[in-house]
Amino acid sequence: MDTAGRVVLPALLCATALATFLVLAAGVRIMAPPRGLQAPAAGPEEIRIRLFRVAGSAELEQLFERHDYELDAVRSGETPVPVLLAETLPRDLGTVPLRGGRKSLFLAAVLPSVLYCNELVLVRRRRFEQLWNEEATPAATGAWVEVLAHRYGLEELAPEELLRRVDTVPVSLALAQAAVESGWGTSRFARQGNALFGVRTWVMDEGLVPDDSGPGTTFGVRRYRTVTHSVCSYIHNLNVSDHYASFREARQRLRRDGVARQRWGHELADHLQRYSEQGARYTEVVRSVISGNALDDFETVNLSGDPEQVAAGS
Repeated sequence: MDTAGRVVLPALLCATALATFLVLAAGVRIMAPPRGLQAPAAGPEEIRIRLFRVAGSAELEQLFERHDYELDAVRSGETPVPVLLAETLPRDLGTVPLRGGRKSLFLAAVLPSVLYCNELVLVRRRRFEQLWNEEATPAATGAWVEVLAHRYGLEELAPEELLRRVDTVPVSLALAQAAVESGWGTSRFARQGNALFGVRTWVMDEGLVPDDSGPGTTFGVRRYRTVTHSVCSYIHNLNVSDHYASFREARQRLRRDGVARQRWGHELADHLQRYSEQGARYTEVVRSVISGNALDDFETVNLSGDPEQVAAGS
C-alpha cells in the first residue's frame, strides 16, 4: 500500500453516447461501458467494447475461449487482444491455484483494460501534439487544450510539462503492480471494491478501510465501479501526482532516446519508491514480477481493431 502519493481523482473521462451490446453466452453478462468510459465511434470494423461480468473463474475461461483469447498466442503476436473490459474479477479467483491458472486468468482479464486506458491517453496526446505543431487553433480547440491541462493537474498551459503527463504507463509495469497490490486479484479491496492498485482516498464514503488500520484512521482504499475504472485511475495517478514527477521525467527520456518498449517497465519501476512504504524493496518486488512472468512480452501487443476507433471520442 502506498503513502500520500495516491490521490483522489475526479471523473477521468466525459460520458458519450453508448452503443447497445448483446449477451454473447449464457451465464456471461456483457454490457456497454459504464459512465466515464467511452464507447467507440462506429467504424468499418464495427468494433464493440464489451464490459463483462462472470460468476466464476470457469465462466471467465469459457468467455476467453469463445473469443479465441489465449495469452501465448498474444505474446507471439499471432492474435491481438479482444476489447473485453472487466467490470469485476471472479469472486472465486482465489480458489484457483496461483501457478495452476490464476496468474493467466488475472493477466488475461486485466490486460485489455490496461491497453484500453493507455489508448485513451494516447488519443489525447496525439491530438495535443497535432494542435500544438499547427501553432494556431480556433477558440474551441484552445478551450479543449485548457481543459486537458486542467485535467492533468496544470493551472496553466505548459506544453512540455503537459506532454510529460499525457503519456502511457508501461503495460508490464501496470500488470505487475496490479498483481502485487491485489494479490493476483484476490485481495479484499479487489473483491469488494474493484481496486487493483491500492489508490487511497480521504473521502471515507468512497473507500474501504484497511483491516489493520488503527483508531482514527482517516483514509481508505478507493472503490471503483469497475476494474477498468481502477486501471484508468492508476494511470492518471502516475501522470498527475507530484510524487511521481521523476517517473514522468524518466519516461520522457526513454521516449526521446528511442529506448525499446520492452525495457520501460524495468527502468521506470525504479521511480516508484514513493508508491509504497516499502520503498526500494517495493520496486524490487515489482521488477521481479515483471521478469518472473515475462510481462514485458505484452509491451508491443495491440487491441483488436483500429486503436483510433477503439478509443474514439476522447
